Amino acid sequence: MRVSQSLGLLSLLFFIVNCSRVNEEEIEQEEVFEQIDDELEAVTLATDVEWEAGEGDPRASLLTGRWALKIVSSTISESVGGLGETLTEGETWFLVERDYDAATNQYVETQQLCGGIQYEARGTQSTMPTETYQSLPLNDLSDVTIDIDAGEYTLNNLVELWGINMPDPFSDNFPSSREEAEMEPYASQIYDMDGDEEHGVAINVSGIWNGTLHFIRQKNTRLNGRLIQDPDSKRVYIFGLTEHITRRDLNLRAEGPGSGLIPERVDYWQNTDARKNFFESIRLDSTDDCEAVNEAVADSHLFCDQNPYISGAASLNCYINQLVGETETQDEA
Repeated sequence: MRVSQSLGLLSLLFFIVNCSRVNEEEIEQEEVFEQIDDELEAVTLATDVEWEAGEGDPRASLLTGRWALKIVSSTISESVGGLGETLTEGETWFLVERDYDAATNQYVETQQLCGGIQYEARGTQSTMPTETYQSLPLNDLSDVTIDIDAGEYTLNNLVELWGINMPDPFSDNFPSSREEAEMEPYASQIYDMDGDEEHGVAINVSGIWNGTLHFIRQKNTRLNGRLIQDPDSKRVYIFGLTEHITRRDLNLRAEGPGSGLIPERVDYWQNTDARKNFFESIRLDSTDDCEAVNEAVADSHLFCDQNPYISGAASLNCYINQLVGETETQDEA
């Protein structure tokens, strides 16, 4: 019995960050961009448009409106029990609304989380209802820079605050323990985000460990990407790398056997293999909502199934090829 219990506790320790041990070859971001720039044969946005400052870039309409954003991320944390560094990988899907100020030539955008998935690791799967993802508050703290001539897109401060209202998420401290979370100012900031009458957010876990975690999270992501355009339809596709990911989780309560072994505070940092952190974004109709975003993710011809930073230009060109094919079919109809 004692041996069986020990094995069960060891399995639980493997679960705690719901991921697998890090043994990936590290690839730096600049190496990836250089590789893609060398291989990419897609057409970049036109650079021969003349316009006067203050009048606004006439090409801006190509980038405004509503967009579906799919982020694939890989983060690392230090596991407990001496098991070494471990990976947590998954996807998040956002509805992006982007506007343009012609007077200042500046873009402004917001992001609403619509859904996501955490990849299975070591036989353990973590899930949340779609409604929980969509209960995350809208992020309007981003700073976006788009250089059409250079074909570059940068988004700073894609902020996610799960179950905690932080007045200044860039400088405010995050609670280090459950005890500290019960003190001010955190006690007033932590709330029931998903409406289950429990503080924080609930996530269901099945596999090696079965139970429910109630957690809060602070996360910040930066996107650094490229713009490409289909020369026929003129529709734009944005792709690139996610970087400078910071993520802090505090497990407020755990329900399930052996829950006392689950750590309270877990900090994550970005996997330095840049191929593991990338994003894709496509234009939607002006009235589309989160349902359209999630449908776009499920529709394999709208997003490339292959990681463009492993497959190179071939996987990026799949978007243009599919888009042109779809356009031709619609024209024929």
